[in-house]
Amino acid sequence: MTRSFIFLCVSLCCIAGAPLTAQTGEYVRGGYVSLSGDTTHGYIQDRLKVSQSNAFMFKADLAQTSPQQFSPEQVHSFFYDPNFSYRSLPITIEEKTELKFLRQLVTGYAGLYEYNTVSDPVYVLTKASGEVVQLEKRDRIEDGQLKSDKGYEGLIRYTLRDCESLILRGGRIEFTQGALTSYVRRYNQCAHPETATQSLTIPRRLLVNFGVLAGKDFIKSIANNYNAAQPVSKGNGDGIQAGLLVHLSYFENLAFRTGVVYHRFEFTQQTPYSLGTLIHINQFEQLDIPLNLRYQFGKGKVSPYFFGGTKIPVYLKKDLITQRVKLIGEVENTTVDMEIYKSFRFNGGIGTRLKFIPGTNVDLSLEYEQINGELNDARHFETNAILVSLAVLF
Repeated sequence: MTRSFIFLCVSLCCIAGAPLTAQTGEYVRGGYVSLSGDTTHGYIQDRLKVSQSNAFMFKADLAQTSPQQFSPEQVHSFFYDPNFSYRSLPITIEEKTELKFLRQLVTGYAGLYEYNTVSDPVYVLTKASGEVVQLEKRDRIEDGQLKSDKGYEGLIRYTLRDCESLILRGGRIEFTQGALTSYVRRYNQCAHPETATQSLTIPRRLLVNFGVLAGKDFIKSIANNYNAAQPVSKGNGDGIQAGLLVHLSYFENLAFRTGVVYHRFEFTQQTPYSLGTLIHINQFEQLDIPLNLRYQFGKGKVSPYFFGGTKIPVYLKKDLITQRVKLIGEVENTTVDMEIYKSFRFNGGIGTRLKFIPGTNVDLSLEYEQINGELNDARHFETNAILVSLAVLF
């Protein structure tokens, strides 16, 4: 194994040990509104929601090396793509009132804002008339039982009381982003249809990324014969792979990894026998369909990840070339199509995603793969492979 390969292994392991609280750090199109009402366009740094509550980083253009930082006391609001909008509003936490940037969830006559904390969220309901109501849910334990706080429901219904049909409808208002957003939008459409209303929440949706992959195998193998006619044999080999990858993600950091990858490899095993040497050359060409779960830490320019699962092989070629090298120097070659009637495959690995070009991700992976199989000649074989691969996804 070359020095460069060992260096790559160590590098990937170090990257995978990076902090799990990685931020994106990416600057995206956006802008801010000053206290006087003027709008300045540029680029906003996309960071964790809790960080955005206290301040935001702004660049007039991407080439700017020293970004500006603005606090809730300095500007009225800021926004960035795709539809994130924050407004400076007073909020009371533990009897202390401070200005914070709250993310806007609903626009219109009545607005709904969310303050993201490390614990339970807090919502603020505003009306164009000037009313501002802070909504919290403070469940408590009494006599060993959980007492659910429903006081926020009364505040909402009282604040939005000028829509009679919504009040008469009754029913629970769950203290969730989705339920509160839906209720405030229905109020706007009922009581003030002349004012446009919009939900700024981003619904969870399935994201599909396609890409290409290329890699190199380093294989160790071991085989034994159930007939006990031959001792255990060990061998080495290598291979190459190339193909298409697909990442399907519904949750932010969790994805399903699949695709179709052409994989060609071989490994050679050698054992002595009474008249000379027996050599088994195992040659495979196949299409691998990986079925992996992949978890990525953060979504920054350099984001470590790990994955694991199995692969389904579609064999194109599986030749067993047997060479009998006799003591007198004679060589006998026979080639047969291997019949694999039992096979188990496991694969998993670590890697890092590099994101330096918008819309393009580069995945550098170090993968371990194990194959256990039973052959028609009563041999059991096991291969352990280290795969180094590079994938580009769009």
